[in-house]
Amino acid sequence: MITPITRQLIRLAIEEDTAGGDLTTELTIEPDHKGVGFLKCKETAVICGLWLVPEIIREVGANLQCQFTVKDGDKLVPGQVFGELSGSLRDLLTLERTILNFLQRLSGCATLARKVSEEAKGLKVCDTRKTTPGFRALEKYAVRVGGAANHRFDLGQMVLIKDNHIDANDGDINRTLTKVFANKPPYSPVEIEVRNLAEVKAAVEFPVTAIMLDNMSDSEVEGALKVIKKSRPDCIVEISGGLTQERLKKLASLGADTASMGMLTNKYISVDISLDIKV
Repeated sequence: MITPITRQLIRLAIEEDTAGGDLTTELTIEPDHKGVGFLKCKETAVICGLWLVPEIIREVGANLQCQFTVKDGDKLVPGQVFGELSGSLRDLLTLERTILNFLQRLSGCATLARKVSEEAKGLKVCDTRKTTPGFRALEKYAVRVGGAANHRFDLGQMVLIKDNHIDANDGDINRTLTKVFANKPPYSPVEIEVRNLAEVKAAVEFPVTAIMLDNMSDSEVEGALKVIKKSRPDCIVEISGGLTQERLKKLASLGADTASMGMLTNKYISVDISLDIKV
């Protein structure tokens, strides 16, 4: 499950916290002291990232064991103890913040994804590439844990023609799409972002997999959907651009297929999780 980038991220997190050692722990805790740390969630949240804890422990060869009473995706209530770490007290104190930082961030992302996906009323909600640098694989994993879906992971996964690609071709959608279909890999799906009804009408002349309606009002979306479904009924219609949770139900009722929301990975708030030490 762990990717090379995530492995590097764990190493970086440990290095930035322990580059100069753990001075306080080394001065106050004897090398042979043992202890137990209880992981506690202080608010209602969807827990995420538990599998990273043993990876962090393994990375430094810490003398610690971990046990959890929940699994990723479970909903926790305020005050719920969901796991414990036991073993070397020095290792426990040194890795405390690194472990909590990963759990808090990913649980925050999963919690927001759960809330948004539940409010979407059948509309498929996707994330975007608006992720924390280095954290993309983890944040997109958290989005899935929360119940939402992933859009493309990187620039090479599919053809996604954005407004800047079109504008760089003198704003000509026909020219842009002609270039794409003449040269793209045969296996690659094609999605195009459009901004108005004229661009929608130009896009449906090509065998695109999906059309993204960007920053359109509900009435504009409704008009675009009529054109798309009449000309290309199998084409996926995605809505994007400053979407709010409150608008998702309306978009679903209009007949949209998906909604992409950068907020899933750039607007979440870390969950309050603590590690309470007992000796």
